[in-house]
Amino acid sequence: MNSNYKEYVGGQRNVNTFMYLKKASHILLNQAKTNEEGSFYNYMTSMLTSAFYLEAYLNHSGFKFYCVKNITENESYWKDFERLNPEEKLKKWSEIICLKIDHGRRPFQTFKEIFKFRNKLVHGKTEIINVNQIQKASEEYTYTQLPKLNWEKMVNMQTAERFLNDAIKMVEILNKEAGFSSTELYTLASTSTVSQLRSSEQI
Repeated sequence: MNSNYKEYVGGQRNVNTFMYLKKASHILLNQAKTNEEGSFYNYMTSMLTSAFYLEAYLNHSGFKFYCVKNITENESYWKDFERLNPEEKLKKWSEIICLKIDHGRRPFQTFKEIFKFRNKLVHGKTEIINVNQIQKASEEYTYTQLPKLNWEKMVNMQTAERFLNDAIKMVEILNKEAGFSSTELYTLASTSTVSQLRSSEQI
């Protein structure tokens, strides 16, 4: 290409962050299943990322509802929505789209559990567990028999799968009831660009 020419590029890239988080959770879950070494940490991170995915979708929906059509008029409403915690966001968004949520059944039954786990780690602190019991001696399992925190007990393949699968189902239900296109639920990002070659004198 002639070095006297430069390429002008203009456009925009719409990034669906919630989809990156969904993909990350899925990859971590698969890695934990296929490689036992470090699997606890991959399950733990997959579960945590499922929570991030779910909240990122709620943010995506709120921003789309409040800001895309008329950002000047609705920007303050979006800021109020953004400040809510995940449970409040779900309640507000379900009211907006007139969806009655059954928290006693999956997938929405898992919502509070997901964010309870997320909050324990995001706001993590050192905790002490006192032990006073008699147990069968076993050199091989001495450490695994030590008591665990509640969030540690939750970390396993079954719970990690349930967190991700139920988060996906919740997003699909919320998206459908909002009347949004399902295309975004399978797209990491979309790009629209205009490219044109110009001589250096024209730039």
